Amino acid sequence: MRVLFLIFFFSVAHAANVVGWQTNRQIPVTFIQSHEVPMFDVALVFMAGSRYAAPGLANFTGQSTLLGSKFQNKEQVNAKLNHSGSELHTIINPNSLIFSVRSLADTSVETVNELFNSAVFTSVFPSQEIRSQRASIISDITFDQTQPEAIAQQALYKLLFPSSPKFYSPINGYADTLENFHTSDLQIFHNKMLAQPGTSILIIGDLSEEKAKLIANNLSKKLPPLTTSLKEERLDKDNTPQTISINPNQPQTYFTFATKLPIGEDTKDFVALLLLNELMGGNTSSFLFQTLRDQQGVVYDIHSDLTAIDDFSLFSISGQSDSKDTALIGTIIDKAFNAATSTEVLTEKRFNVAKKSLSNKLKLNKSSNSKKLHQLIYLSEHNLTTKHNEWLIQTLDSLNIKDVEKVLKNFKPNQFYKVYVGS
Repeated sequence: MRVLFLIFFFSVAHAANVVGWQTNRQIPVTFIQSHEVPMFDVALVFMAGSRYAAPGLANFTGQSTLLGSKFQNKEQVNAKLNHSGSELHTIINPNSLIFSVRSLADTSVETVNELFNSAVFTSVFPSQEIRSQRASIISDITFDQTQPEAIAQQALYKLLFPSSPKFYSPINGYADTLENFHTSDLQIFHNKMLAQPGTSILIIGDLSEEKAKLIANNLSKKLPPLTTSLKEERLDKDNTPQTISINPNQPQTYFTFATKLPIGEDTKDFVALLLLNELMGGNTSSFLFQTLRDQQGVVYDIHSDLTAIDDFSLFSISGQSDSKDTALIGTIIDKAFNAATSTEVLTEKRFNVAKKSLSNKLKLNKSSNSKKLHQLIYLSEHNLTTKHNEWLIQTLDSLNIKDVEKVLKNFKPNQFYKVYVGS
């Protein structure tokens, strides 16, 4: 499982009837009506992701919500979901723990409320079922530990945020820490999660606004009084670059580089940084892909990613190559991101191609409810409005090559953290 969470923007700006309100319990709700498919999604978003808990606890708790409730066992809860043609999805990331129910359009308000009540609000985490769930997660952890990409990402985050163990730990946690979690630990975290401020409700799909309000009000009533019970782990924005090698002396190497930049995602500079990401390694026509793969043939694959974290940005480059070529690759990347030696990178032709490519991505219509729901989750987590994508497109249209040169100056020579993993 990748630890780096990537930024994708799925346009909902054109969607009909984007409505927002607050329930009588002051829980914010966002509703998008869409009749494209006869179903709807309802999501409860809790600000209770992995950076709010001991490593693996948020994920273990979230994945254990279907293991039985006060009044029904796991089989009965699943039978209820199947009988109504519904699905329960659990999403855990560093910021949020999300429970999402997907139902057919004719599913009643009462049924949706009953599904959330059975699977989320009255979970009891029976010990025998927890043991099976723990074994499943440990199996996933064991697999990840054999994957160079997962190993590199974990090591990189530990270098980037050494004082933030909740954040740099994998979402799944570690096998030894999972062994120490029991029913009481999951129940305590679950109760704190339900009372955590910042909770929101997202509804999208084929239902009326009236029905959406009834569902939201019913869910809101189930929440206890909100209290600040979970503390978010804050992150250091400074750069102290380091380089490490794991399992060296192997013929092939997976590498990942990253650097923290003092650029927030609600600024013009962030959009210019998105454009720089597209130009450098965001697609198969990018500078790094063309130079290192197609022209010199020293990498099997290479790409760059941009992540907004708190009020700064994380720029990363990842790829795979023959181990003998890693020094050359590092030199080329350092030169590309050095404003004094990057003239061959920031050409008008590359700028125009990257700008058109990024514009197309931002305007691309992802019509499925699932894609739109994930965008709403992202916007909710980052306190952004549903008009954010429109702002991105408008800002991108106004950018010129000088704006990209400006953000490139935030990259300093030798400021990339570098991790190499022999495969």
